[in-house]
Amino acid sequence: MYQVVIVEDDPLSQQALVDMLETHFKDFQITGIYSSVADAIKAIPETELDLLLLDMELQDGKGFQVLESLEEIHFEVVITTMHDSFMLEAIKHSAIDYLMKPVQKKEMATALQNFEKRLAKFNSKKNPVNASSVKSGRLVIPNQNGLILVDIDEIIRLESEGAYTKLMTSSGKVHMTSKNLGYYEKQLHNHDFFRAHHSHLINLSHVMNYVKGDGGHVILSDNSHVDISRRKKDDFLKVLGL
Repeated sequence: MYQVVIVEDDPLSQQALVDMLETHFKDFQITGIYSSVADAIKAIPETELDLLLLDMELQDGKGFQVLESLEEIHFEVVITTMHDSFMLEAIKHSAIDYLMKPVQKKEMATALQNFEKRLAKFNSKKNPVNASSVKSGRLVIPNQNGLILVDIDEIIRLESEGAYTKLMTSSGKVHMTSKNLGYYEKQLHNHDFFRAHHSHLINLSHVMNYVKGDGGHVILSDNSHVDISRRKKDDFLKVLGL
């Protein structure tokens, strides 16, 4: 099941997209619908999604402002619009398709097929050396000089730096890699790591304290503080057995 967010300010267009997905594309589950740039910018960093259906002309701005506001884009984008003047910007932002409104079932089917092909291509390109290393307890980190192998148990946290990721280890070393945080979340999903926030992946074995709050925050073994998002709070407490 794929998670879909719709950003569209026209009620009729919103409903048309919802009806189309729910009727004809049942593998795509709608997890959020937003009518403005401001609402989308606020909600998307706290939302798990695989695909964003993004209208270009909203009452308070352009759809691309949503993408430009994000530190990390870990999902695919399909543009929906009544005009073709945004094509170059769509290419710049690596949108997988560009649908003219009113969106037709045939065009939507093609866009969703492109999404699935892109996902399959990404999965097929996973580094086999990296995969075997993760199973053996080490993570391969590509950098400008080649590859570094780091013991997974030594990783305290991973922090998003835009399209890059910064890894902090118990030895005090900090590694910067060109892979985004979503990539490492998938690599480490069988280990004791938790996506505490859109910009942080933490090693649960390095959590020393949890401080209550709106979402609360944790203190890690290197004395760093990482916020737990409100949406993730219940899941975090469950993994702690609380």
